[in-house]
Amino acid sequence: MILPGSGLRGERGSALLISLVMIVIITILGLALFELGQFEGQQSGASLGDARAFEVAQAGLERAIRELQNAILADELAQHGSESWVDGPNRPTCTPACETAVYQPMNLANATLPVAGAANPLNGQDPGGSFTVELKQVLVAEANNPISQGTGYTYPYGQECIKSAPANQTVCANLMFVRSTGIVAGPPGYTATRTVQALVKAYSTSYFAGGLTAEKGGGNDPAIDGRVLIAGSVHILGSSSINPAFQIDGGATMGMRNSWFDLWPDTDLGGVLGDRTFYRITPRQLICPTGADCTGGANLVESLGAEMRIFGNISNIMANLRNNTNLGINTIQTVSSYGDATVGSRYGKGFMDGVYVADGCPMPCTSQSFTFGGSSTIYVDTNNYTKPYPYRPPKLPLKYQLSTPTNYPDTTNDIAINGTYYTDWEGAFFIDRTLGNALLSGAPATQPATATLTNGSLNSVNANGGYCGPTYQTGNFGAVLRSGAGLQADAVFGNPGGGFCHTFKFVNKTGAVTVGEICWRRNVLAPSADATNLPPNYTTVPTLEFGIPSCSAPNDPSNPLLVYHRDDWRLGYTSGVDYQYRGSAIIYLRNNDIFIENTLQTACSTPAVTPPCVGERFPENNLLIVLNAHSGHNANIANGDSSRPVRRFMGYVYSESAIQSQYATNLVGSLRARQLCFNNSSSTNGCEGVGSSGGNPKFFQVSFPDLRKIPAELPASSGNSGNPWVVDLVPRFWIECRRGPGDTLPTTPTGTCQYQ
Repeated sequence: MILPGSGLRGERGSALLISLVMIVIITILGLALFELGQFEGQQSGASLGDARAFEVAQAGLERAIRELQNAILADELAQHGSESWVDGPNRPTCTPACETAVYQPMNLANATLPVAGAANPLNGQDPGGSFTVELKQVLVAEANNPISQGTGYTYPYGQECIKSAPANQTVCANLMFVRSTGIVAGPPGYTATRTVQALVKAYSTSYFAGGLTAEKGGGNDPAIDGRVLIAGSVHILGSSSINPAFQIDGGATMGMRNSWFDLWPDTDLGGVLGDRTFYRITPRQLICPTGADCTGGANLVESLGAEMRIFGNISNIMANLRNNTNLGINTIQTVSSYGDATVGSRYGKGFMDGVYVADGCPMPCTSQSFTFGGSSTIYVDTNNYTKPYPYRPPKLPLKYQLSTPTNYPDTTNDIAINGTYYTDWEGAFFIDRTLGNALLSGAPATQPATATLTNGSLNSVNANGGYCGPTYQTGNFGAVLRSGAGLQADAVFGNPGGGFCHTFKFVNKTGAVTVGEICWRRNVLAPSADATNLPPNYTTVPTLEFGIPSCSAPNDPSNPLLVYHRDDWRLGYTSGVDYQYRGSAIIYLRNNDIFIENTLQTACSTPAVTPPCVGERFPENNLLIVLNAHSGHNANIANGDSSRPVRRFMGYVYSESAIQSQYATNLVGSLRARQLCFNNSSSTNGCEGVGSSGGNPKFFQVSFPDLRKIPAELPASSGNSGNPWVVDLVPRFWIECRRGPGDTLPTTPTGTCQYQ
């Protein structure tokens, strides 16, 4: 029998037990939540520390780029033509010394970000941080052909670099691996570390480092327009209102290329093998194109580094490709006849290196920035033509481009040449140094033989050191080229053979008074003229010569003749006769026109020797640069008459107005103008006079293999127009080194820092 109330008495104390259990459970849960909160706080702090470390690493990379930029600019002022990150006087330093084999720490002051800033959840203030930067010099083999570094195939490829010096041909002067590690104190006991790595390059900003440069300010007339084949780069400065900026036509045989494939074969009358243009041009370095397997040296190609760069507005049409006209081709050009067979097999790169337009083109890039007529397309590395125009401020090297789009670097800008600053290239540098040339009518006045700069005029007549003799007294260079006939192979100055010789003095970029000569058909002059070291083929090919101190000593572009020519400059047509030139000169026209109506190529003494034309290459040894500086005066190349074929013109041309070329010709070199007008141009403002008959011109970019050798005397390459070099990352070769806890960095761009 159960007594009344006995069940309740049996459960006495259970509530207390349950309460105690619940308290224990809640305590455990509270402790767990506390620990979790602590852990999440630590994780949050660690994540924040990692993010800070990444930004500090980026800051170190930017610091290294700035130091490298300062170094190469200081080198350029100290020794134009041999600046280098490897053996220049202002090269970066490391401890131990910078080298090619492994990374070494770069010597930098102030690599610590101090503790400062507003409160934060970690310790009440910004923890600051520090970075370390390491450098590794780049071998030419690493840049061009990574297979030479072993089967790991981890290094970059496809980069044509500048060899450092004649005595140091294996290391790149303008490429550097940079690795930056950021270190930030995180939560107690934790230090955040992040590392980024990049390939950094110094790019020349000279107009003549590339192919075609156009500067039309705006409107509906393209900066480059017509039927033309362009082998090389296009750079359009443009403006935000130009629409379209680039318009090209002609079908599959026209468009843009990244090699000289279409230049072969290029022969003179009768198909003379020795006259091929290829013989006069130094082969390019071989590189491994993006995505190719270059094992054992296979698939290495020549590349012109062809890019399209257009400053503008993506709400407008930037590039209009018409009637199946493409940018690039989709294959390596492996035809066995490409190039000069005497220097080995040469193949051409198909894809373009890059396409950079305005603020970047959102895919599919067909709504506004690009229009494609027919089956027109773009073949570019990694199929990426969405990148924005490079060198945005503060790296932009072009004066006024953003603030006043119609004002571009020109011949009136200030400039630094050979370490000396000039307020005006045209007046303060060029004309002041060449006014004594006496290029117009009449015999030169008698002035002291010792040349000095006096009131802006050079006392340079009656120059000593030349060999022209009486011819100097009876004629002048200006009159030869200002007539309707221009420079021709027939008689000038009343000389039965049609030759002339002009001796003058000028002041070169170093301030040295220099004796120079210009000669035309020197072989037919009177015996009083110097007859030594006559040009090749001088009996059959009329030759224009430049030399210091005489035409018998042709000068190279490191010290060009400076010629102020105050009238039109015309190569008059002579049926069935091609012209050649040797030596180097910058001819400045100011308010006058340029007419090139006859084939003009560089001289070559040894076309049958293997390799041919050594010491007479274009543009390293022989270079003609013609400039006209004011609007309304065009440069006409193969644009006058279809009955006057200009098979080729080898030179550099600069015009503040338009360069016009209608008829079939090979334009070999570099062209810079406000506007470039080719066959069938649709422009109604600036391209008048360019029709649709006579075949289509072809342009082939031939820049200096060593871009440091571009003459310092050219306009708008420094001063307020921008630095002559800009240093930036090489696209595709920025990475973060994905290290795990405790991992150490490799000594080369391999392992956790390798490129795949």
